Amino acid sequence: MGLTASTCVSVTAVNCRIRFCARDGSNFASSNRVTVTGNDILGCNDDAIAIHTSTAWGNPPPGETIITGNRMADSFGIKALGINRGVIANNTINRVKGYGIAVFKDVNEGQNDIVALSITGNTISDVINSNEWAGFGNQQDGIFVSSDTTSFAAPVVPTTPIITYPEDLTYLSNHATNQNAGGQGVVIANNVITRPLPAVAAYTTWGYGSSFTAGGFVNPDLSTGF
Repeated sequence: MGLTASTCVSVTAVNCRIRFCARDGSNFASSNRVTVTGNDILGCNDDAIAIHTSTAWGNPPPGETIITGNRMADSFGIKALGINRGVIANNTINRVKGYGIAVFKDVNEGQNDIVALSITGNTISDVINSNEWAGFGNQQDGIFVSSDTTSFAAPVVPTTPIITYPEDLTYLSNHATNQNAGGQGVVIANNVITRPLPAVAAYTTWGYGSSFTAGGFVNPDLSTGF
């Protein structure tokens, strides 16, 4: 990892310059109230910015996540697992492997549902299929967002004290078996996504030079298309 803040509360990463990491450029595993802004990240073999919230049931949903004004290239993009009350805005993501922005719930990391999420004003270009990088699978998404599709029982609402909430709002539970299914309050607007890149005989054909990986610089045949 280039920059790691694991299991922290109220983390801010601002104006960092991160170059050529064998794993994530910046990783905030199980951290809460994370702000990542104004960073310049280049050449990572995994996510440029990775925010993976709680890894176990029973923890409270994470605090606000703010990812704004970052610039990244030649890396996988922004991966945010299990975030709610999140803002991902005004980032510039170029020559991105696999995905520009990926937000979802994971069974091992980031088990909270996706709620109150805003993805706006981001520019994502030259999305490269990730199938050629071992272990990353066949993926080529500008923006990918997914919550939980399971039909859970009714949310758990404590009876003491009695909780009242405004009209049209739902009590969100983080309980393992009586969990709200999430996917509420998600806004994706005013983003620019261009140039999903097709198959080429060599990575350098796109004019970017060789690709940085954990094993060094390589020039693979990218044959999967998009």
